[in-house]
Amino acid sequence: MLTSAAPSHTATCRIFATLSEHLAWPDDAEQYLRLQLDLAAAQPDGLPPHYDLLGGWLNREAEEALAAYRRYQDERADGAPRRHFANVAQMRQFLVSAAPSRLAAGASLYGVIGRWEDEDFQPMVASYLDYAGHGIPAHNQYIQYAALLEANGAVPADTQAGAPSHSVESAASRRSAAVELALARHADVHLAELIGYNLARQQPSAALLAARHELNELGADADAFAQPGDAAGSAPSALFTLRGVMARVTDPAAFYRRVDNGYRLHAMAGRLALPTATPGPQAVMPPRDPLDAPPPRTANYTPAPLRQPERPLIRHQFPEDEHAWEAIGSELHLLEARLASSESKEEAMQILARLMSPGEQHTPVGLMAARIFSQLFRL
Repeated sequence: MLTSAAPSHTATCRIFATLSEHLAWPDDAEQYLRLQLDLAAAQPDGLPPHYDLLGGWLNREAEEALAAYRRYQDERADGAPRRHFANVAQMRQFLVSAAPSRLAAGASLYGVIGRWEDEDFQPMVASYLDYAGHGIPAHNQYIQYAALLEANGAVPADTQAGAPSHSVESAASRRSAAVELALARHADVHLAELIGYNLARQQPSAALLAARHELNELGADADAFAQPGDAAGSAPSALFTLRGVMARVTDPAAFYRRVDNGYRLHAMAGRLALPTATPGPQAVMPPRDPLDAPPPRTANYTPAPLRQPERPLIRHQFPEDEHAWEAIGSELHLLEARLASSESKEEAMQILARLMSPGEQHTPVGLMAARIFSQLFRL
C-alpha cells in the first residue's frame, strides 16, 4: 500500500509494467491515482471556472498553440537551428526517455470501451480504436512506437518494473504512463477526471508538432512518434463526450469541477517535456518525409474509417460442444469459437473488450479483438 503523501516511484513502475508485461493490476492503483489527483488539485493550470466559458477558452488555447508552432516554423525557415535535437544521439536519448509516455498516450480511453452503446461516449470509444489501430499492426500506436525505437537503435533499458530511473525525464514519462493506465483501470470511479485528462491531451500541442518536425529532419518516422491529427488536436473526442454528458448529469457544477481536476492532472503529469538542443554544430540529414500542415480542428466528430478491407468476422467452423474446444491449439481460433457461440452482439463485445486492454491490444489476440470490435462497432 502507498503510505507517503506522494506516489512512490516503485508504484509508478509497477503500474506501467501492466502495459507491456501482462502483469496483474496492483491493488494500490486507485490509491495511486487518488494521490495524483490530490496533487493535481493544487496546480494552477485549470479550466475556466464555469462550463459555459469552456468552448471559447479551448478554442483560444488551441489557436495559441498552433500560432506558437507557426512561429517555430517561421524561425526555422529563416535559418534558426533545431531547438530540441542537435543530432541523432540526442534524438535517440529523447525517444528512450519519452517511450513510456508515448506508448501509453491514449490508453486511458480504454476506460470507456464498455460504454460503446452510449452515443455520448462513442467518440471516445472510436478514439481508443484509433489508438489500437483498429487491429491493424501497422496502425497500432504501441507497435508503431516500438518499431520507431528499434529502427533508431533506441531500446529502453530501464522500463522494467522496479528498475531505477536514469533521468528526470524518463521518470516523468513513466509517471505519465502510469496515470493513463490507472485512469483506464478505474474509469468508472473517475469518469469525470478521465474526460478532463483527455480533454487536455487532445488539445493541440506545439511541443508535439515541433518534435515531429525535428524527428523528421533527422530521418525518424514522425508519424510513429505522434500522428499529425493527434498533435494538432484535430479530433477532440473528449470534448464531444463532455457536451453530451453535461446535459444529463444530476449536478453539472460538481461534475465539471472533477473534469477540471482531470485537466490539471494532465498539466501536471501528462505534458511532454522536450529537451534543449545541445550547443554546437547540428547534424544535417535529408528529411524522411515532407510533413503536411497540421489538420484543422474539426467542428464535429466522425470516427476514422477502417484502413483495410474488412474480412469476415468468423472465418472457421467450430463444434457446438465447448468441451471440444480444448483441442483448439490457437488462441486466435479459440477467440473465434467463443465469438461464434455468443448469443448476442453485446456478449461478443464484452468478450472482445476484455482482450483490448492497454496491455493486450498490441498482442496477436488483442489485435484480432480490436479488428472485430471495430467492425461490430460500426454495425
